[in-house]
Formats: sequence, structure tokens, C-alpha cells
Amino acid sequence: MPTPRWLALPLVLTLALPGAARANIVVNGGFEAVLSGWSNNWSSENTIVHSGSRSAASGCQDPTCVDPNSPARSFLTQDLPTVAGGVYSLDFFVNQVGGTPNALRVYWGGTLVFAMADTPDGLGFVEHGASNLTAVGNTTTLTFLGRNDPDTVYLDDVSVLQAAVPQPLPEPGTVALVGAAVPGLFSLRRRA
Repeated sequence: MPTPRWLALPLVLTLALPGAARANIVVNGGFEAVLSGWSNNWSSENTIVHSGSRSAASGCQDPTCVDPNSPARSFLTQDLPTVAGGVYSLDFFVNQVGGTPNALRVYWGGTLVFAMADTPDGLGFVEHGASNLTAVGNTTTLTFLGRNDPDTVYLDDVSVLQAAVPQPLPEPGTVALVGAAVPGLFSLRRRA
């Protein structure tokens, strides 16, 4: 005997539930509120931006600027609320002005996840990022270190998104129970 189509409805509806919404966990990633939300020794600029009206700028001009162990490092950092074991992706825009040498290093929880050096001048803002970044705790520190001799590295539109979290499939017993309840609902409707 073929199974009526309406018995499959609970399973189809359960599988069609949307995944968790993804939102940027970086506070003030576009630097529109100057450098609010960031610990830093960078500056806020309104002349060279990717979007909006402001960007962050590292005017540091020495190799120690990008040395994470140097007290003279040029840092822009934020502690992000993460889920231990969660996977995240990072996206940001960089523009360096003034020639070489220049460098940008990005750390996720203390681990180097992106590095660029001696990028040619005149490219404008270029999108960069890193994916499959795993959080080891409920807070993960995101750090940018930048240098450009003799001018500035600009950063804008920083975002960190948690990878889509797959929704767990219902237990077979749950699907069977819901499937068994549907005919009862239809029979009650007929009696009314």
C-alpha cells in the first residue's frame, strides 16, 4: 500500500527548517564609531576609506610594528564572543599607501592566520580574509599588526562570521510520532 503524501509532510517540514542566522561578531568593524570597541594604538582616518566615512590606520614605520612580541608593535585588537569549537571566517579590506616596505599580519587567538608584505602601491582597497578559523574558547582575540614605510596601512570593513551551523536531524521516533499525530488532527477536523 503506498504511503499517503501527507504522512511525509512532518519530515519535509522538519528538514526545511533554516540554519542559525549568521551575524558579524566584530563591534564597529567599519570604524564608523572611530575606534570604539577596539584596543589599539592605530588612528582613525576619514580620507581613505573602503565604505562609510572612516577607516583604521597604522602609520607605524619600523619592522617592530608587526612583531607581536615587541612593545613597539602597531596593534588593533578586539576580543570576540565565540563558541568553543565553532568555526569562523574573517573578511577585511586593506589599502596601503606610500610604497614599500609594508606589512600586515593578522592573528586569531594568538595564531598567525594572514600575512602580507611589500604589496605594490596604488591597488586601492583589496579584500582579504581567512576561513576555517576554530575558536578554542568563549572569547577569541582578533589582532591586526601593520606597518608601511614611509606612510600608512588602512583597514576597513572587518567582519567575522560563524560558519553555518547545521541543524540536527530529528530522531526517527520523533518523526514517526509527529507523522502519527497528523492523521488524528485531520480526523478531528472532519468531525467538527
